Amino acid sequence: MKTTAVLAVAITALAATASAEKCNYAEIGPKLYPLGPSIAKCYTATGYNLARPKTMPTAEQSVAICKSCPEFLAEIAPLKFPDCTMEIAGKEQTFTQYFDSITRPCNPFSDLFN
Repeated sequence: MKTTAVLAVAITALAATASAEKCNYAEIGPKLYPLGPSIAKCYTATGYNLARPKTMPTAEQSVAICKSCPEFLAEIAPLKFPDCTMEIAGKEQTFTQYFDSITRPCNPFSDLFN
């Protein structure tokens, strides 16, 4: 189930049209697959589906992600994704943009380093 959810976001996003280069699942998939267990734990703790987001998290969900998902946050931080786009959380964006928007509220000093 966890694997299916992670793969589903990538496959769904691949179907979306993009003005920039579309993501290639062969590049993205191997980076997403190991996140399955921590994404599942985070979903259980917060109610926000990181694998199949329909929208960006609410303010309450963002706070819950920061508080309840340290494993996910630690796993996503060092990852580098290719500069390609997919429809994620209802808008065309890169995985880096999506995950940065999820993790940035967890570090109040993150904007100082960007």
